Amino acid sequence: MLAAATAVALAGCSGVLSGPAPDTYDLSAPTDFGTIGSTRAQILVPVPTALASLDTERIVVRPEPAVINYLSGAQWADKLPRLFQARLVEAFDRSGRVARVGRTGEGLVADYQILAEIRAFHADPTSGIAHAEVAVRIVNDRSGRIVASKTFIREAPLVSKNSGDIVTALAAAMSAAMGDIVGWTVSRI
Repeated sequence: MLAAATAVALAGCSGVLSGPAPDTYDLSAPTDFGTIGSTRAQILVPVPTALASLDTERIVVRPEPAVINYLSGAQWADKLPRLFQARLVEAFDRSGRVARVGRTGEGLVADYQILAEIRAFHADPTSGIAHAEVAVRIVNDRSGRIVASKTFIREAPLVSKNSGDIVTALAAAMSAAMGDIVGWTVSRI
């Protein structure tokens, strides 16, 4: 029986490995921050929270408000919250407007934490829009008090319904939201 179970398990694995690998996409951090101030604060960016439908490598497509599908043959380079965290840290770093920025476990003595919740990140082929929505709270790391909170919503037009154009629009919407988050954060601390 053990031999039969092992044979079935190996046969299942070979089917998974023989299929085409999905196209893997990345987000990019914004590079233009306009004229924002600066701060000497050190900022910690923990992994954002998200519903299970977004806490995945899969790319969400919503053809109807109550329907969640995933883009076939495509995935993010990491689970979306971790990918967002990495690019937001990169955005703060690229801005040059904070003393130091890092993630949990990097030995940073933070003044503030940027707590984010990814509420929406999907393409809507019916309306032709890519939608990003991120709620952010700035928390004083010493007192635990919320300094400010805001929800950032950005959209970008879908040029077509092909995977590459969908991902390009999603990346543009999220990059714009990250730029807004950096500017807003620096102005509040």
